[in-house]
Amino acid sequence: MESCRKSKSLCSDTLQAGNNLLTMITCYYRVRFLFWIIATALLAFTGVLPRAQFLTYQVVASYPHDPRVYTQGLIFHEGNLFLGTGLHAGSFLRHIELPSGKIIREASLSEKYFGEGIAMVDGQIIQLTWLSRTGFVYDAKTFKELRTFSYDTEGWGLTYDGKRLILSDGTDRLYFLDPNTFENKGHINVQHEGVPLEHLNELEFVEGKVWANQWYTEHVLVIDPQTGAVNALIDFTGLYPDLRKRISYGLLDTGAVLNGIAYDNKDKRIFITGKLWPRIYEVIVHPLTEPIAPRINNFIVTTGSVKFTMRTSRGIWYQVEMSPNLTEKKWKPVGSSFLGTGHEKTLEVPSDIQGSDGYYRVAVSVLN
Repeated sequence: MESCRKSKSLCSDTLQAGNNLLTMITCYYRVRFLFWIIATALLAFTGVLPRAQFLTYQVVASYPHDPRVYTQGLIFHEGNLFLGTGLHAGSFLRHIELPSGKIIREASLSEKYFGEGIAMVDGQIIQLTWLSRTGFVYDAKTFKELRTFSYDTEGWGLTYDGKRLILSDGTDRLYFLDPNTFENKGHINVQHEGVPLEHLNELEFVEGKVWANQWYTEHVLVIDPQTGAVNALIDFTGLYPDLRKRISYGLLDTGAVLNGIAYDNKDKRIFITGKLWPRIYEVIVHPLTEPIAPRINNFIVTTGSVKFTMRTSRGIWYQVEMSPNLTEKKWKPVGSSFLGTGHEKTLEVPSDIQGSDGYYRVAVSVLN
């Protein structure tokens, strides 16, 4: 997931990448750029979970998503996404092409059903409904309905761990179902230090853990499926920037909350979206204590300034610094430090280098 554990190796990797990059531009400009990462001393964090268990995110790409759909389930399979949606008279199953967002196939539910979570099991898609306690099984290639089944709870989220279906019902429980008979094989209660954590909604199975979105929050819980203990919390605040506006304007009653997690098990990619969101985001997730080296996507050198874009991680502080040479190792800040949002940021910083080589770096700080 591109989380980097040793700042020493991280710096050398980034330095090498920086030199490769700058060899190209020094043919035209007598300015060199050096981007690397500096992790500052970690401070104690007071909170529900130990600091090392708080994860943040960085957006690496985003894809179009139909803003009219009430996303209830999301899965990745063979290069494409499958989407399950909700609302009465508006629930369906949809196959989406990446990266275009083009609709390949769709199957609607009867008006009496409110669609919920979905999971892929051996070439079949299983879809829950909310209050009807009825599930549907489809052929994944044709969307032909193969059969229906029943279960004993409300249906919210659904995922598959390779042996069992895992179902959430909006409480603190996760239920285990046989993927063939749908017989209830037991449950676990999700908790942290004995405190139940309720409103578990959309689910995804990621590297041996259950990821669960908490309804009406921007958090995803990382859960041990054996014990129900929460190992980590991923804070996706700000992933959909307009969600902040909806909250401030009192428009959250539309239900436009985070609700959609998909995992590409082959290439280790993570996709996140929400109800009525216009984008699906591909993200890197990493601990707050283990920042990612700044990724510079493009840059422009002009007289008196340097302009570039870079990915940022939410909750990480960044500072552009400059030095006339590397031997003296005297770096001075250029412009103000800024807090990463998780999204790409465009920066333009002044350059006072005249007639000689100069170096820039982006320092990264982990602070409270």
